[in-house]
Amino acid sequence: PSVLPPPEKERVFESLPQALCRLAEQWPDRPAVTLGSLTLTFHDLARRAAGLAEDIRVAAHATSGPVALVQSIGLDAVAAWFAVSMAGRPLV
Repeated sequence: PSVLPPPEKERVFESLPQALCRLAEQWPDRPAVTLGSLTLTFHDLARRAAGLAEDIRVAAHATSGPVALVQSIGLDAVAAWFAVSMAGRPLV
């Protein structure tokens, strides 16, 4: 058994992009990701992810299939994980 409470029923089927957008609206200025002394708020994370998602859509044109990310670890890597989902693509 988990020590965490069960999720609210309406959140069980919430997608990653939906969850991020909800949190960015609910808590725009709260820290979402921290790496050392660097921090992204929920608003900044959602904004970066949305921009990267659009880049993925444009770069992929009409092709379908997974997206492979080649990226160093960092704040933008977290945004990229959300972006792939926002673009409606599987992540490799």
